[in-house]
Amino acid sequence: ECAPLARYNVPAIVIVLDNEGYGTERPMIDGEFNDVQPVDHAMLAQAYGFKKAHRVTTEFELQAALTDVSTIDGPTLLSVKLGKFDFSDALMKLTGGLKKRM
Repeated sequence: ECAPLARYNVPAIVIVLDNEGYGTERPMIDGEFNDVQPVDHAMLAQAYGFKKAHRVTTEFELQAALTDVSTIDGPTLLSVKLGKFDFSDALMKLTGGLKKRM
């Protein structure tokens, strides 16, 4: 919940892994229903009143953004852009087992 973080000035770093949809479901069953409307999470966080927000697309940008927000007294957000089909090995193993049960 972002609104209470801003309201009570909680010193938290929120990290959003943005893969344009329901990335956990895609390996089980893919389709347009897994796609979501694009959201500018950084802009949304600032609208809530977060102290700072970044959208990052590279590891270098992520490291720089983490350094930037690490000393801020209040809520911050990092929106990390991932590929639509950027899945970890662990997720593939889990969803492979679940897919067999469907």
